[in-house]
Amino acid sequence: MFDAKFFIYTQHIGRDKHQSNAAERVIKSIVPTEIALLIDWSMNYVCKYKSEPQSVHFGGSHAQVALHTGRLYKNGGRAESFCTLSEITRHDPKAITAHLKPVLEKFLTSSPLVNKVVFVSDGPVTQYRNRELYFLITQYLTKMFPQILEIE
Repeated sequence: MFDAKFFIYTQHIGRDKHQSNAAERVIKSIVPTEIALLIDWSMNYVCKYKSEPQSVHFGGSHAQVALHTGRLYKNGGRAESFCTLSEITRHDPKAITAHLKPVLEKFLTSSPLVNKVVFVSDGPVTQYRNRELYFLITQYLTKMFPQILEIE
C-alpha cells in the first residue's frame, strides 16, 4: 500500500518539476515581440454578506465569483500579475476567452510591437488543452487583435 502511494506521489512530483521547468524555459526565451501568459483558474470565491438573511443560515446559497488568475511575462523577465472575475462560474473555453479579452486588450494596446502570444497552463484538458479553446483563440482573438500573428 505504501509503495503504491509513494509511486503515485513521485509521479506527481516529476510532472510538477517538468511543468515548472518547461514554463521557466518559455519565460526565459521571450523576445521583445512576444508575451507569455501563465494562466489558471482559482477556486470559485464564495462571497460574504454584510448582513445575512435568515434563509442563508438554512441552506440558502452564497453568491460565488470565478477568479481567472495569471501572470504576463514580457521580454527581460518583466512580469505583471492579473486577475479577472465574473459571477458566471463556468471554467470552459468560452469563459476562458471572455476572461482573456480584457487582459489582452490592456497589454496589447500598450505594446503595439507584440505579435506573438504564448499560453502556458497546467490546467486540465477540459479547460485549456482542447480543440474548442484552440479554435476560439485562433479565430476569435486574432480577429479582435490583428497584431497577433502567432499563437503558441
